[in-house]
Amino acid sequence: DPAAAPTQLTWFAGYASLIAAEQWRQRSEFDEAKASYRRAIERFDAAANDFPATRDSCDHYAALSEAGLARLALQAEDLSTATDLLLAAFARRPASTATQDGLGLTPIMTAKMLKARLLESDTPERAADVQAALDALDPELLEPPPMERSTGQRPSNDRPRRGPRGTGGR
Repeated sequence: DPAAAPTQLTWFAGYASLIAAEQWRQRSEFDEAKASYRRAIERFDAAANDFPATRDSCDHYAALSEAGLARLALQAEDLSTATDLLLAAFARRPASTATQDGLGLTPIMTAKMLKARLLESDTPERAADVQAALDALDPELLEPPPMERSTGQRPSNDRPRRGPRGTGGR
């Protein structure tokens, strides 16, 4: 039955859940954000199982979802959960750690903030776990993005943006 065959809709549902989670997080609706991040992870995992060729894409967005959950746990001062979630995100797809989420934050940024909080906490030894995860990354991922590097000249692929907030005037 073709109607029963898996479709790529699960991937898109995962992506929609990720976007919704970021919107909930931006509005400080943290319970809704957590639920949406969890749905995103479930859907990306299901899509990767149904379509193995999409595994890398699914892992990318699932890792960003795990990092979003880690950020929420960090904001709630649940440092243990934040550490576990962030380490899971790093392990799932290390190449995604320098990717900005919809709110402009990267998993690396969250890791650095988490490490600082852990060093000030009752469990500073967990900071070593976060640092070990950072140390295991490709050093290029730890570099600032090209637009934030101070070179004195604009990179050739970085065109000036037009319109409000980088809309390209479209």
